Amino acid sequence: MKRGYGVETIYRMLSKELAYCELHNALTDAIDELTIMKLLNHEIGKYALAKISYPEISDNCK
Repeated sequence: MKRGYGVETIYRMLSKELAYCELHNALTDAIDELTIMKLLNHEIGKYALAKISYPEISDNCK
């Protein structure tokens, strides 16, 4: 995001929650960014390139 337009600023602007304060942990950061996507009416499929692929887990790990 551009300088001065971080997640907290964008979230406040789009949600109209002017008292919102970012917690800065992985879970809430992800939730905040998904909320921003929703507020912008972006579909999750638009971000398919960001998908994380996990290798298959071997039966030896059980």
